[in-house]
Amino acid sequence: MFLSRVTRSLTLCLVSVAMISCADYQSPTAPPAISATTGTQSNLLSGLVGTVNQLLSTVTGVLYPEGKQVTAVRWAAGHTKGEYRASAVIGYRGGTISVPGADFSITFPEGALSQSTSITIIAKDGPYVTYDMLPHGLKFSRPVFAMQHLRNTAIHNTAAAKTSQGAYLPDGRETIGSDGAATTVETLTSTTLSAVTGLLWVPQSQMWEIKHFSRYILASGCQGNAPPSSDPE
Repeated sequence: MFLSRVTRSLTLCLVSVAMISCADYQSPTAPPAISATTGTQSNLLSGLVGTVNQLLSTVTGVLYPEGKQVTAVRWAAGHTKGEYRASAVIGYRGGTISVPGADFSITFPEGALSQSTSITIIAKDGPYVTYDMLPHGLKFSRPVFAMQHLRNTAIHNTAAAKTSQGAYLPDGRETIGSDGAATTVETLTSTTLSAVTGLLWVPQSQMWEIKHFSRYILASGCQGNAPPSSDPE
């Protein structure tokens, strides 16, 4: 009887996660947003024995017109260095672009773009998790979702993973110091995806909302107070 109740509980948990995912990211295209989300959940849940759960903890993005000092997240020692890029034409119906060498993907929901556009995502060579998203200045009618897996970053399995966020580096402020210091004018609304390892919730990925293309980093030290402002151009 006890095992039967546990089995029913785990089944309801998995059904709930699937329903939430479908409601949030449903798209009829190939590769559709739902496929990207389902694949991410599969990666997070693989290797877990017995207990299966997913924790979503949202961190709100904030604008800092005068700039805010953050710390760029480093790649872990096991990450294979190099520049990685991927390109695709994305239209009104949306789709997903993956950059496997950087453990990164970006999903465009239906309606984010009004016409077919050539998109290029570049994971920059160097010690930090940084991206150039082209064409610069491209704006979206609906936010697109960038997914960064943390397994090959220096913050994996650390407290910093829970409060890391995507951060926007505008022209003139794109330099990252040797200590990782960078100045952002916008931290992005981010969602931490975690999985149960043993008895602990361990952050596995960060998902950011992006409203326009430019240079972005995964940053820590993003928490703080600042008055909201209009979106930067």
